[in-house]
Amino acid sequence: IMEWKKSTYIKDWFLTGSREICSPPVMDTDIDYCIICKSYSDLFYFQVSLDDAGYSVLGRKYPNSSSCVFRKGNEDLILFREEIDFRRWKVATQLAKRFNLVEKEDRVALFSALRDPSFEGNYSRPCVEEWV
Repeated sequence: IMEWKKSTYIKDWFLTGSREICSPPVMDTDIDYCIICKSYSDLFYFQVSLDDAGYSVLGRKYPNSSSCVFRKGNEDLILFREEIDFRRWKVATQLAKRFNLVEKEDRVALFSALRDPSFEGNYSRPCVEEWV
């Protein structure tokens, strides 16, 4: 497996998916990483380096997202073109982990809501008065 984490093209990355979110972690599944590159040209060159290293392009698996997935072995690399989509996914991962969403349909619902284009990457709890 390529040492992609050492790539100079990468701005930031984090773990996601059921191995990262669930407690106890699901071990019989892929290891999912979210990656944002420093620029669009870095994203292009990083994709070329993944192709050269034998990663397969799975394409756009997630609607309402600027992501593209690459796979090699049990690694899924979710590359983001847009910073806002990368941040939305990070917030979804953090919330899913905090609430230990072990049911896949619950994680899908949360991630789908945060991928909505109207979401601006901010999270705030409404005041109690707003709930009444």
